[in-house]
Amino acid sequence: MIRFFYDSKLAMIDLAHNSLQILGLLVGGIFALAGAIQYNFPPKKINQIYGYRTRSSMKNIQNWHFAQLESAKYMMMGGGIYTAVCFLLSILPLNEGIRVSIAILLMIMIAILVYIITEKAIKNQEKD
Repeated sequence: MIRFFYDSKLAMIDLAHNSLQILGLLVGGIFALAGAIQYNFPPKKINQIYGYRTRSSMKNIQNWHFAQLESAKYMMMGGGIYTAVCFLLSILPLNEGIRVSIAILLMIMIAILVYIITEKAIKNQEKD
């Protein structure tokens, strides 16, 4: 465990305990911020640089606009969920390695779920 001192009272902060909270804030915050930016400033035209870019989302302009907003909503939700779960994990009496492993798996699962749910939504939107 890494420890360091701060403040005039030499209060100790346990970095191993707080690392999961920091990870949750950083990764969850990045997911949520990326989703918020994409939701509020979606790319107008199909491009290869910015936005939710898959074969189905780039098929036509209707899919493109729909996919940008859908994926952004799920990224924001995923970021909030990730942050909450990391804070919960940080207080559970588990081995640090197990906590970090769960956090990393959750991060990957959220990214995959954003893709799967958005692709299903695009497919359903095309049917209508």
